[in-house]
Amino acid sequence: MRPLLVPADEVRLIFPQVRKYLQGAIDRSHTDQTVRWLEEQCERGKADLVVDDYTAPKAAAVIRLEKWESPVLNVLCFGARRGVAWQEALSSIKVLARHHGAVVRATARTGFKRKFPDVKVIASVYEWS
Repeated sequence: MRPLLVPADEVRLIFPQVRKYLQGAIDRSHTDQTVRWLEEQCERGKADLVVDDYTAPKAAAVIRLEKWESPVLNVLCFGARRGVAWQEALSSIKVLARHHGAVVRATARTGFKRKFPDVKVIASVYEWS
């Protein structure tokens, strides 16, 4: 996958094509994010929509470049059509990160480490009420 950034003013044209991929990822991750919130972040320029193809996307990510002491490209959500080599597609996000001198960071399910054995686990997420 060659990551293609969707301009904020074109998000409304592309997002309907990738909504189901992102919703599937949200459903499996049990996150508090919603697809509508992700879409709004992209429309407002607070996050970026990245796709593998503008006309018929098979994979999509919502990312945010955060400039801390060291830049971090935060993957807010990633989804792909069934049968797509999603590990390869997600790995291509590193191209964007390198362009900004950033590392890639994502919150993921525990099985993620099996698919990407080289990732460094930097934190655990705890929740209580």
